[in-house]
Amino acid sequence: MKEAGLTHGAFYAHFESREALLAEAADRAGADSNAFAARVIAAAALEQALQALRVRCGVKRSFMEGV
Repeated sequence: MKEAGLTHGAFYAHFESREALLAEAADRAGADSNAFAARVIAAAALEQALQALRVRCGVKRSFMEGV
C-alpha cells in the first residue's frame, strides 16, 4: 500500500466490510484466471492449452489422464 501512496485506513475505507474486500479480491482473481485461460486457449493447440492451464492451476498430471 505504501507504493500506491495509501495508508491502511484509506485502503480499507474503499470497502464496506472485510467480506466485501475478500469478495472483490476473489472476483478479480477469478477474472484474471479466466482472462489467462482465454489467452492460452486462443493462442495454443489443445494439448498445449491443457498443459498450460494444468500448470497454472496446479493440477496433477495424473488427474488429467483420460480427459
